[in-house]
Amino acid sequence: QLETAIHALGTSGAGNEEGYAQSIKGLNADNPAVAGNQSWLRAGSVVAALIVSDEDNCSQGCGPANTAWMKSELQNLGRTPGDDARIYGIIRRDASECSSAAHIGDQYMEGIEQTNGIAGAICDADYGPTLQRISADIGVIANTTFELDHAPYSVATLEVWINGTKYEG
Repeated sequence: QLETAIHALGTSGAGNEEGYAQSIKGLNADNPAVAGNQSWLRAGSVVAALIVSDEDNCSQGCGPANTAWMKSELQNLGRTPGDDARIYGIIRRDASECSSAAHIGDQYMEGIEQTNGIAGAICDADYGPTLQRISADIGVIANTTFELDHAPYSVATLEVWINGTKYEG
């Protein structure tokens, strides 16, 4: 569905990408769209920004929202870029690919590289392999250790439930 939506839009968007600013707007704790202005980010959670663009960040200029700013904003959210905060992208990575894309995503590539993220090509016919690599990477950096409130009475009878589903692992 993501692929279909992106390919249907093509390159007829606004023409001035603000991927970094929009990513932070969506993650920011003081986002007016979040009820009561309470952060929806859990303490200790991993933050991943996925940029899907056929241009570079601020390709027509949009102030200070560059890679250093993006990393600073991730730090302001209590995250460490490259550790528990990464930038991922489906973009035009270099001049050799995707000549139909408007601009090479130099700033996006810089952010992806500086946060140990993953990039795929915007002109790929199938984003599945890129999204699978991104998903696997997030799985590696996500904290999957859960502290119990109390010691179990018996390990033999221990059951783990996650979001209403019994874990059988």
